[in-house]
Amino acid sequence: MNQGRTGYPGNGNHYKKKKKKKRRQEDLVQLGLKALIAVAAAGLLFCLGYIFVQSVKDQKKSNELPDTQHVAQSGTPQISPSNSGGEETPTPTETPAPTETPTPTATPVPTATPTPDPSKKRVAFSFDDGPHYELTRKFVDELKKYNGHATWFLVGNRMYDEAAEGIRYASENGNEIGIHGWTHALYYDTCTDKEWQEELSKTKEVIEQYTGKTPTLMRPFGGRITKERTASCEFSVILWSVDSEDWRLKSRKTEEEAEANVQKIVDNVLKNVGDGDIILMHEIYENSYEAFCILAKKLSEQGYEFVTVSELLGDPVPGTKYSRR
Repeated sequence: MNQGRTGYPGNGNHYKKKKKKKRRQEDLVQLGLKALIAVAAAGLLFCLGYIFVQSVKDQKKSNELPDTQHVAQSGTPQISPSNSGGEETPTPTETPAPTETPTPTATPVPTATPTPDPSKKRVAFSFDDGPHYELTRKFVDELKKYNGHATWFLVGNRMYDEAAEGIRYASENGNEIGIHGWTHALYYDTCTDKEWQEELSKTKEVIEQYTGKTPTLMRPFGGRITKERTASCEFSVILWSVDSEDWRLKSRKTEEEAEANVQKIVDNVLKNVGDGDIILMHEIYENSYEAFCILAKKLSEQGYEFVTVSELLGDPVPGTKYSRR
């Protein structure tokens, strides 16, 4: 039996070969695992290195670039402080654009008030209900021929465009501008307190706007005002002593009618005027202007001087009513 077993052909060599082959396979597997581990380790190191390099680059960029949020808000880059320990660079402030210096407007030279001549009589012409876009300047130019001045009592809501420029012209030439009212639609002895205050305050503002001067005089519509409102008024209340009644004589449908009405206006003044009088006229009628030209010539020839109401009265007191000197 032993012979038969030992005599089995190739039995011992076959076993050795099989064992050797198995060991070789195990070695290859181990070698493959080692190679795989080496490759994985290399990949991991590569990834870590790449991440590190990118982080270094990002950090460098963040130190070099401006703060975009600040740039968006102010338009000026903000310099980031250095990480080297040096002083922080201050953020530059935006230089404001230079503002254009406005060209100064020429201040009108006030017309000198002539010294009153004691040898001459004095009257104050006063013109209500203006301004007028054309006649205001014509009245002023006629007064200038006699080195004279007058006082205007204005309706505030008529102060616009050329008419208001006429009042500026009157003021610049030494004439006095006072308040009549804002609407010419009510009387100061029957209106409400609110209406009374608005009539005065709104007209005062528009006079200041066009003349640069604060009015000190007012004339009530129709001369109508209560004693209480006179006493509490911040302005001197000015009436008149000679009424030309020109507002009744404004019609000029024909040349003959115009001439007749102008003459009546002249007569109404000449038969009543005297030294120290305040003459009431209206600047918005053509007949009034023509009558004034005749009156100025005749009164000048009679030795009259034409002055403003304040010049005639001296220093009129607020809250006091006046009708003549």
